[in-house]
Amino acid sequence: MTEQQEPFDFDAWQRSLRPVWTGYPKSVEFTYKDRDGKKERRKVNVSKVLVSDRMNVYLYGYCQARQDYRTFAIHRIESKIRHDKKYYYPLEFQELLGVTDADIENAWGGWIDSDGTFIPFKDSAREASPAPTEGWKAADSKSGCLGMAALLLLPFVLVILWAGA
Repeated sequence: MTEQQEPFDFDAWQRSLRPVWTGYPKSVEFTYKDRDGKKERRKVNVSKVLVSDRMNVYLYGYCQARQDYRTFAIHRIESKIRHDKKYYYPLEFQELLGVTDADIENAWGGWIDSDGTFIPFKDSAREASPAPTEGWKAADSKSGCLGMAALLLLPFVLVILWAGA
C-alpha cells in the first residue's frame, strides 16, 4: 500500500518566502523553464527578490504573459536577463539590485558553513552553534550593518581626535 502525499500548498509556500529586496519595479525579459520543462520568454516587472527556507532565490513581479503576479525561481531562468537594453546573468542581475549572498543567508537567521550547510542560530539570543573557524558569514544583518557603520566612521573619528590634540 502506498502512502498518499498531501497536496502541495502553494499559498503557504509563497507566504513562507522572505524578501531580501523590494523596490520600484524593474522591467526585465528572460527565457524561463517551468516545472514541466516548457520554455517560454517572459516579460516581468520585478518588484521583489525572495528567498525560500532552502536558500533558493526567486524573482517576484507582474508577468505580462500571464497578466498576473508570479514567482520565478532564478535557477530556472535559461537565458541572460534583459534590463535597460543590457543583458545580465541571473546572479549579475541579483547583484545589480544590491542583493548579496549575505542578504540571502541572513533572511533565515543562520549562517552557511564552508561546505554549504545552513546552520541555524540556537536561540533568540542569536548565538551560533558552534562558531566555525573559516567560511563563516555573519547572519545578523542588523549587527553587521552597525559594525560596518562603525568601521566607516572610524577614519572621521580619528581625524577629529587628531585635530583636537
